[in-house]
Amino acid sequence: MGKLIRLAVAIGIPLAVGGLSGFATSRGVQAWYPTLVKPSFNPPSWVFGPVWTFLYLMMGIAAFLVWQKGWESGAVKAALALFAIQLIFNGLWSVLFFGMRAPGLAFAEILLLWISIGGTIVLFWRVTPIAGMLLLPYEAWVTFAAVLNGAIWLLNRYAIALPTFLVIDLAWLGLIARSFYQTHLGHLMRSDVNWVAAAVFYLVFVAGIVLFVVWPAIERESLGHALLMGAFFGLVTYSAYDLTSLAVMEGFSVKIALVDLLWGTVLCASVSAITYGVWGWLFMK
Repeated sequence: MGKLIRLAVAIGIPLAVGGLSGFATSRGVQAWYPTLVKPSFNPPSWVFGPVWTFLYLMMGIAAFLVWQKGWESGAVKAALALFAIQLIFNGLWSVLFFGMRAPGLAFAEILLLWISIGGTIVLFWRVTPIAGMLLLPYEAWVTFAAVLNGAIWLLNRYAIALPTFLVIDLAWLGLIARSFYQTHLGHLMRSDVNWVAAAVFYLVFVAGIVLFVVWPAIERESLGHALLMGAFFGLVTYSAYDLTSLAVMEGFSVKIALVDLLWGTVLCASVSAITYGVWGWLFMK
């Protein structure tokens, strides 16, 4: 493969990732992003296109320089493999932030992107220093983007919903209904909590509440929508767990299923209504 073809491929792949992710999330960019509360350091919208185009070009040139050192080299293969991984993270961030409208999940993911870019810089630098240097502006921009993402997350719905959900649910599980669950599920429970799994559950579940309940309620300016759809969301999602457990788990009683279903319904309705109310009090004019 000639140098020009390699260069075209190396540049074309990052540009394609940017183009595809941009196309897939264009509706969120146009209809949803302008409605967000943003920090004072948020750049004008016209800045993003030229900056990302420049960065994708630099990525492609850097990958080309590494590729030129020979595919048979283990160092080259490792560097380009990590480069591919960070490109996946790059495209996924747009889907999470603009497509799923989940700034919290996007913030967690952009930290992984930041780490993978740093690793790519190190591996590229070892193969050819100039390739590593070409990625430094990319890392700097993603650092800024991560700060911006975090600020938007904190200023908007997710940051209200997540602590609200945690406080209410942990109060229920840890104080109010602790003895009830220990009595009926103690023989099924771990002696120690898997906090990683718990954290992932809370992040994903609350993102669902915000995306499918709170956001539509805010767009409709309807507290009733938040309450009713929050209750329905809780009923459906908790049914998936409780009814499946009732069907396949020995010792999982009808009583625990009904109590947990009721709790999920009340919890999601409450979190949705509180998030809607607090956000409206803070931001609705």
